[in-house]
Amino acid sequence: MRTNYILIPIKSFIVLILVSGACERNPVEVDGGGLDLSRGVFIVNEGNFLAGNASLSFYDPILDTVYNEIFYRVNQAPLGDVANALSISGDRAYITVNNSGRIYIIETSSVKYLGKVTGLTSPRNIEVIDENKAYVTDILDSRIAVFDPGLAEQADSAAAAGYIDLGSYSSEQLIISGNKAYVACWSYGDKVLIIDTGSDTVTDSIKVGKQPNSMVMDSEGDIWILCDGGYYGSPFGQENASLWKLDTQRGSASRMFEFAEIMDSPSEISINAGGDTLFYLNGNVYRCATGNIEEEVFIEANGRWFYSLDIDPFDNTVYLSDAVDFVQHGLVYRYDMQQVLLDSFRVGINPGSFCFME
Repeated sequence: MRTNYILIPIKSFIVLILVSGACERNPVEVDGGGLDLSRGVFIVNEGNFLAGNASLSFYDPILDTVYNEIFYRVNQAPLGDVANALSISGDRAYITVNNSGRIYIIETSSVKYLGKVTGLTSPRNIEVIDENKAYVTDILDSRIAVFDPGLAEQADSAAAAGYIDLGSYSSEQLIISGNKAYVACWSYGDKVLIIDTGSDTVTDSIKVGKQPNSMVMDSEGDIWILCDGGYYGSPFGQENASLWKLDTQRGSASRMFEFAEIMDSPSEISINAGGDTLFYLNGNVYRCATGNIEEEVFIEANGRWFYSLDIDPFDNTVYLSDAVDFVQHGLVYRYDMQQVLLDSFRVGINPGSFCFME
């Protein structure tokens, strides 16, 4: 959950001591071979800003086992400075390491390093359009980088092949639907931009609330956008956080819900496997149905500092991370849809995002 808005590639620096009685297991360390990564979830651990201690973990729910530091242990190289997200396309995974200005390409089955894209400013999220093209958003650049995934592997290290100019906006999350890319302009922004993926041009912009930080697509193909409203003293101004729905057929957005308190700062919107129930962080974990926008507390924080959230699209398990004090290794909690805590385990520092094997 973002509680300050300094334009640096990490979610927060606030320190909070963990108060929780949940059990945890000792992590199992990988030896570089014999892994079965065909089913499970990658956990991207941001690490600390300027410390170069980002890491990658993997949890196998069948074996009930977590493997930490797997990128380093397989490749004998550090991941870098502030890893943000991992995206899977086929048998490849792409990891954005924003303060290092690069993207690592790995084989999903082995975590073996295959290549990298360098020369980026502060890459945040990546989506592969096809075998020859991928988009990368950037929090400190008013352009989306475009690169060829295959070429990056062949050359071992490659620069972006081109850029899509966003005018005065930077970019955060993006969703691909058909031949369109929907791009959230979070930092000092209030727009969702629509890009034609065939021509690599911005074709439309849709106004939403201030600072749209996360998006999901529902079962009807519409996009739900969580806007945190900015922060006190921002030159862009501050307003109450809000939840918006973008009708992808009509190309218009409407505000569905406004948060009551000006200090509310919701983030990490996620959706269940059925695509009809939204979840997000705002201190606690909240949920609401897409057909009935009335929020309710789903999981109480009870002194924990919830940092990232996602839902397993295969079995609806809720994955929730706790950054603890932003210095020691974080925790991941697994809940079912009946709000029962299944288990918890330690991962790396500041576990910031999840990506489930396809």
